[in-house]
Amino acid sequence: MKIESILRGARHAPIAACIVLVFLFMSSCSHEQTIATPPDAGGDTDTDSDTDVDTDTDTDTDTDTDTDTDTDTDTDTDTDTDTDYCDVFDCWLTEPTNQMQCYNNSVLMGCTAFPCYADGTPSFCGQDAQYADNTRTFTCYDGSGALQDPCSGAANTDETVVDSLTGLEWQRIGMIGKTWQEASDECAALDWGGHTDWRLPSYHALAGIVHYGATEPTIDTVPFPGTLLAWFWSSSFDVGNPGSAWDVDFNHGHVTSYGTSLSGNVRCVRGVPYHGTSSVRFQVSGVAGQEIVLDQATGLEWQKEHDTGRTWEEALLYCEGLDYGVLDDWRLPNINELRGLVDIEVCNPASGFPDIPTEVFWSSSSYFENTFNAWQVDFEGGNVTMLGKVNDNYVRCVRGGP
Repeated sequence: MKIESILRGARHAPIAACIVLVFLFMSSCSHEQTIATPPDAGGDTDTDSDTDVDTDTDTDTDTDTDTDTDTDTDTDTDTDTDTDYCDVFDCWLTEPTNQMQCYNNSVLMGCTAFPCYADGTPSFCGQDAQYADNTRTFTCYDGSGALQDPCSGAANTDETVVDSLTGLEWQRIGMIGKTWQEASDECAALDWGGHTDWRLPSYHALAGIVHYGATEPTIDTVPFPGTLLAWFWSSSFDVGNPGSAWDVDFNHGHVTSYGTSLSGNVRCVRGVPYHGTSSVRFQVSGVAGQEIVLDQATGLEWQKEHDTGRTWEEALLYCEGLDYGVLDDWRLPNINELRGLVDIEVCNPASGFPDIPTEVFWSSSSYFENTFNAWQVDFEGGNVTMLGKVNDNYVRCVRGGP
């Protein structure tokens, strides 16, 4: 989805039981996984194969650092992040997590005031709720296409919801008890709300409507009332586990994969797809050991190096105190920013980020249902799960945002 108009110029300024749950959800990208029946009954066949190659041979003297093959040599110094790249490839704004409260290693705490100091005070400074999200609104329409303001308390047949951030239009209510193929076929044949161009949502589109400040269900229940406490199919196959596809559990919020012959639930979507990948998405600059990676699709800047063996509290402190690439406004990414690095077309690692290891990385987002835990992303395959905050994980810091 070419949404350069919204990105151009933008700078995106108990425990034991849960730990066991994480290992049950971890998928292996290196060998076929034994598919277990899920506790409750979610990937777009993202087949984008953007191979656009600029063949212009302008001979002006630009010092653009575009990773495409144009040979412009004009003397301007822009990095063509929000213009050239977004003219050709998908760009998007990161979905809000909607996490509005702060937590220590176990319970609710007041969100501490900035700045966060290098000596670790105030404690647990720099988490998700302390940084602004992108703004999103959901607008509801009845079966005739008439605006509902506000959304009706109960959803009916043919009613839809439009996401202002992505432009995607969703069914307000879904369908239950479908295999992956049945779900895909049902969406393709669906006549709903006066439209017939419905499809299964992708891994990223479906995960993008998870509400990380709610549970049972983990979704905004105003536009999506009556959502089942269960998992929903995406259109995306899990390339590391043949015969399985990605799903999102709207009971707890996990993103995992299940065998396509199992029975899941369906919420169809329509609109221009987004979150396509490209081989030139990530642009590296700086000196060795201090390199910065610009994600041209989101405008976020990432630390190329990563750190290891840190608890959640230590990860927050590490990023808030980081002086890297002559910049000191780094922070731990929230769960949607971190998930945004996942490329479900590949595995081992499940990302095109330069030199990313097949490891699990902390996010700054607490697990609302049990705040002894925080959200994490496994870059072996792409699972989004949670882990006890006192455990060690990998860390990569980010800067920029709304």
